[in-house]
Amino acid sequence: MKEGYLACASEYVAFVIQSQSSFPSSLQVETLREEFAIDLRVLGIASSKSMLLRERGVDLDTWRDDLQAHGRPVDMAVRDV
Repeated sequence: MKEGYLACASEYVAFVIQSQSSFPSSLQVETLREEFAIDLRVLGIASSKSMLLRERGVDLDTWRDDLQAHGRPVDMAVRDV
């Protein structure tokens, strides 16, 4: 796993993971929520060619299909989700 950056601003943490095999599962996210009161949301996923951004979070059970069906060309200047 390669870490891109870690940035904290109030209750939000932005973290970039450069390996798709490192994504948390929905079960891991639920465990973090229930046991530690951590609300983890993956808001965006990108490959080298496309990206998927979701304001309320990407569904970690279907992200591969969603990225293929709804992904748009990678643009690091995108400000809207």
